[in-house]
Amino acid sequence: MYKNILQSLEESTKVLKSSLLNVSWLAHKQETGCNEPELNIYIADQQKATISLEVEIEELTFYIKRFKDIVNENIELKKCTSKFNTLTKMEKLVLSYLLQGYSSRKIADRLFLSYHTIFTHRKNLRQKLKYNSLAEIMHYKIFFS
Repeated sequence: MYKNILQSLEESTKVLKSSLLNVSWLAHKQETGCNEPELNIYIADQQKATISLEVEIEELTFYIKRFKDIVNENIELKKCTSKFNTLTKMEKLVLSYLLQGYSSRKIADRLFLSYHTIFTHRKNLRQKLKYNSLAEIMHYKIFFS
């Protein structure tokens, strides 16, 4: 189990580093000439780990903001995941077609179902995912990638 935790932490560290070193960092580097940050992870025991980021002091505010953005994105992803997991297989299928731009009529034709059945699935999706427009659910595309 400890090995799985270690692998998970190493993977998380890679994701965190790649998130910190994304396009916004590259643009920031070009503007300021800052050095690449050093990201370290220390595993104290099976319950706790420490992640440290070594940066120039003048770059600190940039990385604090970026880190907060990453945490907020992760929180939002967890919320979306928990909502997504409440969907039935058919609701997920209808959602995937909606995200591809299909109308309810086209979805009904493709799945050999009535328009009213698709309308009901869309109503259930709206209740479970709590959205008002299709634009609000576009981030669910990540589950179909």
